[in-house]
Amino acid sequence: MNRDKELQLYNIKELLNNEYVIPIYQRNFAWSEGEIRQLILDIADASENTDNYYIGTLITYDRGNNLFEIIDGQQRLTTLSILLNLIKNRYEKYIPELYKLKSYNLNLTFDSRKNSTYTLKVLYDKNENDIEKYISENQNSITEGYMICEKVLTEVLKEKFKNNEAKFFEYLFNNVNILQVRVLEDTDLNHYFEIMNSRGEQLEMHEILKARLLEKLDDKNDKDSENNKFIFNLIWEACSNMGRYIQFGFESKLRNYIFKSDWNSLINEDKIYKINKVQGDNIINKSILDILKEKSEIFNGEDKEDYEEQERFNSIINFPNFLLHVLKIQESKNIHSDEELDKKIPLDDKRLLDTFNNFLNNKNINVKEFVKSFGYNLLKIKFLFDKYIIKREFEDESNDWSLQQLKLYKDKDGKQRPNYINSFENNEDNNRKILMLLSMFHTSYPSLIYKNWLNDVLKYLYSQKNINAENYKNKLKKLAKERYNNIISDSGISILDTGTSVPHFIFNYLDYLLWEDDHYKIYIDSKNNNIFQKIKNFKFSFRSSVEHYYPQHPIIGKPLCNNIDENKRILNKFGNLCLISRSKNSKLSNNTPTAKKDYYINNDIDSVKQAIMMSYDNWDIKEIEKHGNEMKNLLDSQ
Repeated sequence: MNRDKELQLYNIKELLNNEYVIPIYQRNFAWSEGEIRQLILDIADASENTDNYYIGTLITYDRGNNLFEIIDGQQRLTTLSILLNLIKNRYEKYIPELYKLKSYNLNLTFDSRKNSTYTLKVLYDKNENDIEKYISENQNSITEGYMICEKVLTEVLKEKFKNNEAKFFEYLFNNVNILQVRVLEDTDLNHYFEIMNSRGEQLEMHEILKARLLEKLDDKNDKDSENNKFIFNLIWEACSNMGRYIQFGFESKLRNYIFKSDWNSLINEDKIYKINKVQGDNIINKSILDILKEKSEIFNGEDKEDYEEQERFNSIINFPNFLLHVLKIQESKNIHSDEELDKKIPLDDKRLLDTFNNFLNNKNINVKEFVKSFGYNLLKIKFLFDKYIIKREFEDESNDWSLQQLKLYKDKDGKQRPNYINSFENNEDNNRKILMLLSMFHTSYPSLIYKNWLNDVLKYLYSQKNINAENYKNKLKKLAKERYNNIISDSGISILDTGTSVPHFIFNYLDYLLWEDDHYKIYIDSKNNNIFQKIKNFKFSFRSSVEHYYPQHPIIGKPLCNNIDENKRILNKFGNLCLISRSKNSKLSNNTPTAKKDYYINNDIDSVKQAIMMSYDNWDIKEIEKHGNEMKNLLDSQ
């Protein structure tokens, strides 16, 4: 086989001319909202910044007759197929050139999963109304992916391509490229697939970045060059494990120096690369490299640090994304325009190297000092991130949100041990509210690229000399209100009455306002103790489905009114909507309000707004209007 046939770069339009099959040894389609959202957002962002965008690689085996077996890349290809079906159904007016192409409903099939093949065909063949009914009656990974694509694409087009939707589709079909790699004809596919699953990871972008940053510290004319590189590397490695508090990334003597004796403070920037004096340790003008060469323990002469912990938490971001947050905070003092800062430092880890190179190759800055400052800021912001940003504690069976700091305490034997306590141990009420606000933001914007809220929060923490619980809570509330106001000013108050198009952040923000200080009690009869208890136990989770409490296609009963358009308008009003998990919505979507209430008697609620809706004895046009007005008034009054 010649090289031209082994490697072929296709744009999406060209990709449709091939036929692909998912073989029996491949797993089911498993991409969830996080991966699908990231794919669509990456394409949308690339359309604004680059001529062409490389979306990834397909490893294929040629079965002949232009039919290719997918060895690697099936999740991305299946998502593209689902997305193309959605585009054909909902956005055909923007893509007339699509109909000049070969029909793509048979572009992807599955060897062993006939239902998946059939579902893709149904999504292509049926009209929009029939598809909605089919999806409500046939829940599987393909229909789930279709609903996610529908939700995310609607949001992206409204936010980034309002009145210019054709630009996105033109870019998708003509400028998004995928590399198809064909394995040799005599390849043992079972052996090849085995190798792929057991192969070691390739060098990651953040590892390449570390090498480039260290290279900038390499200066033969600087006597401290080796020491600077060593220290920078120590900081980098300690910070790179996002599932472990940073204190555990350092050797004990150094840890005691950097984070003080209680592990809960941080030394100043001027001391990190050179130690002038460590009180009590008799160390004068010694480098950190010298200290690490000494044998010394701070824990009662222990020879081994059996108190050290491995990964305990799930971070809300990954390390490459965290690096971009640090860079953005560092450069915010030099780039004062938020718009310019967002443009120069996007929170897109796929552009990690290019983003940093813009600074490393800038002849107008002292790059060595830039890198040294970045090293300290990396240390400081990771310290703040661990202490004041939520995470999931997977050692806890409930896998609950955690907002804790790490401090030392003496155990019963008088030995000092690390302990996790609430970040604001003397203000439990605000600690809980801060946790709820942070989890509200995170679950509203799960995609890494849209965590500008987190950058705002980290920037605030970074700027504070003393972090106060009340001030921190108020800052988060202010950010939430600003975000709500921006949504309303961009789209108008009518956005609240648009059914599944209502931004999820609005539902989450409202749920927080209702939960805070038991505000929900204003709207619920005091006799509803069962509902009160469920609301007290409410926690923010990844809810991705806007539910019509009175269903659009009720199993029993009749429409709210006989006029079809008026009935649809009422069903899509804010008073009839709440945000719940997709799995519960798929299970209950066509049930009456009464049936939904019966289900939730024995289950946790997904939404405080939902709980208030369930407190009504009847649910009709009058109740929808009343509840909707009350909720809008609450949003506006804050």
